[in-house]
Amino acid sequence: MQTTRKRIISAAIDMIERDGIEAFSMRRLAAELGCGLMSLYHHVPSRSSLLDGIAVHIAAGMEIRAAAADSWQVQLRTQAVAFRRLGLAHPRCVLLTVTRPPAAACVMRPAESALATLTNAGLGVAEAVLILRTFAAYIIGSACCETQTREADSEACSSHPLRLRATEFPLLTELTAEFRAKDPDADFEFGLSLLMRAVAVLVSER
Repeated sequence: MQTTRKRIISAAIDMIERDGIEAFSMRRLAAELGCGLMSLYHHVPSRSSLLDGIAVHIAAGMEIRAAAADSWQVQLRTQAVAFRRLGLAHPRCVLLTVTRPPAAACVMRPAESALATLTNAGLGVAEAVLILRTFAAYIIGSACCETQTREADSEACSSHPLRLRATEFPLLTELTAEFRAKDPDADFEFGLSLLMRAVAVLVSER
């Protein structure tokens, strides 16, 4: 199969999602693609350039359906849900979109939209930036936890249950069923609602 920039980026994304960014290297990627190292550098000049390309590719897949006429609450929630979809699809690579210097306008567009929503709601620029960081940390963190939980071997986990002493852990013992009854969507919505309420308080104070 012909080596193209698109194929290189796709394979790099798969490798990072599977093994983590720490294990990623151009040499390993070349071996995965079955091509020479110089073939990669013909399409991407460096590892840093490739990571930029991944960030652009991931960010370009974020689709925000909120309209400018919507309330700030609807806009902010829509932006958060769209970012969560991106995080669930690429939990490791999505970090590149928020940690690397912007390589294209599409990488910064979601942040620009969120900041516009917050400042138009009456918040100051410093508060808007802090809120944006808080939402990003929550969304990325919850997406990473959710994907890792889904990938865990539930059979292996259940074969070695931790037996808690009720006298030492009364609440954990009593609420065992609640802890096991996981609903990632409901958990995310609960946390998002808490953040939205906090922002609403700030808006009302302004």
